[in-house]
Amino acid sequence: HIISYGTMWGSVTQGSRRCCVEWGRRVACVGRVERCASSAATPTDTPRVCVVGGGPAGFFTAHQLLKLHPTVEVDVVEQLPVPYGLVRFGVAPDHPEVKNVTDTFEAVATNERCKYYGNVSLGTDVTLAQLREMYTAVVLSYGCSEDRQLGVAGEDLDGVYSARSFVNWYNGHPDAVDLSPMLQNGPDAVVFGQGNVALDIARVLLAPIDYLATTDITSAALEVLASSTIERVHVVGRRGPIDVAFTIKELRELTKLAGCTPTIAAAAVDFTDEEREFIAADRRKKRLLGLMDTIATTTAASEGKGSAVGTNLVFLRSPSAIVASAESPGVVGSVELEVNALEGDIDARRARGTGTIESLPCGAVFRSIGYKAVAVDPDVPFDERRGVVPNSQGRVDGAAGLYCAGWVKTGPTGVIATTMANAYETARSITADLTSASLGAEPANSGASTVEFFADLDVPVVTFAGWKAIEAVELRDGAQKGKVSEKVTDINAMVSAAAASAGGVL
Repeated sequence: HIISYGTMWGSVTQGSRRCCVEWGRRVACVGRVERCASSAATPTDTPRVCVVGGGPAGFFTAHQLLKLHPTVEVDVVEQLPVPYGLVRFGVAPDHPEVKNVTDTFEAVATNERCKYYGNVSLGTDVTLAQLREMYTAVVLSYGCSEDRQLGVAGEDLDGVYSARSFVNWYNGHPDAVDLSPMLQNGPDAVVFGQGNVALDIARVLLAPIDYLATTDITSAALEVLASSTIERVHVVGRRGPIDVAFTIKELRELTKLAGCTPTIAAAAVDFTDEEREFIAADRRKKRLLGLMDTIATTTAASEGKGSAVGTNLVFLRSPSAIVASAESPGVVGSVELEVNALEGDIDARRARGTGTIESLPCGAVFRSIGYKAVAVDPDVPFDERRGVVPNSQGRVDGAAGLYCAGWVKTGPTGVIATTMANAYETARSITADLTSASLGAEPANSGASTVEFFADLDVPVVTFAGWKAIEAVELRDGAQKGKVSEKVTDINAMVSAAAASAGGVL
């Protein structure tokens, strides 16, 4: 797509009517050009877009909108006082390079056509109806806030955690600071799921404390991890090695973790001729499965030398129950796994239980089988079965002027680059609609001051200047401890830090 940023004029003859088209505005000319009037159902020269959600999807959408449209103004509204969503609370603390994307997000937030309003919850502090009355377009990009369940007996035992809550805990999310995971209940832990997050959890559980100590992991998490007795993390998937979702980068990191050795049973990589042909046709799979084969060879050579400290990748197993410890009722003591067989075409295989059950002792269980979005406001169109806002290229079905981006658009899938492409598609849809008459008349309160609206809410609203004040506190406290930063984990403390800066809180 090639888009010109200068003023663009053209004319189209429709019977006796001539139409002159200008960027951002459609001017209807009746007869000759002497009588021209803006159509009542045309977009304004300065459209306003509200992006609900200050994570990667929200900022990527705002970034592309500001790039594609020369006059659009974008407000980013975030539930927490602090921005960046999964980049701050989902990326592992030992992956600082991934967090460099916040440089781009900061450039967006400090653009003169963009404002940030933090500590504002859609559905609680402000309604979707209110936003739609003020903005030409509203983008839902608030992500996934709930977890998918295993659906097995014992899932409510102490010692069973969702990946989201555990990752939020060690990354300092205010909603997870009181988690207090039990990591002193024996040498074995189980993670269900074989995506990148599952390997992140395994790595954080097994990493030497000195390795994590200088990162932005919270000091409270470091203290708990330092007392952990976990030596082996079994990462369990219901299908085979060909079907894993984690990347070779994540697996390679486990091979380099000091004092830890990943293991894979040799039988897991004993592929059929059909499987080998399938693997050979995919460069990424070939490299990943090659590394798995190397790990399996090392595992076989080490048999009989005792249990290795590290990650054990287990395939073709599904949880059938989580069992309480005989010594400590109410606390997890083991998991029961059903052995699976695969059926269907090789590129879309399904796991089928065989009825054979195995038991695996463990003192902690983490489910990393995906997140799900929810409708945070009653006016949000939502597909409960799929867990997404129904849409086409980011345009919400049946709701002109309403859009979505990120996981609430597609479901929880992909990495940062995937989210960027997802958000850019939505931004292109919005831009196309802003330059046509498809959005109809301007909203009822389009002339209202958004700054005054947010300042009048019953909560302290944190500006981007306020976030920078919070960040300064985190960097200062981190430097005192020899860390990259020490995150503020309490919302009231965040607001107080923001308020200490001029213009930090509305």
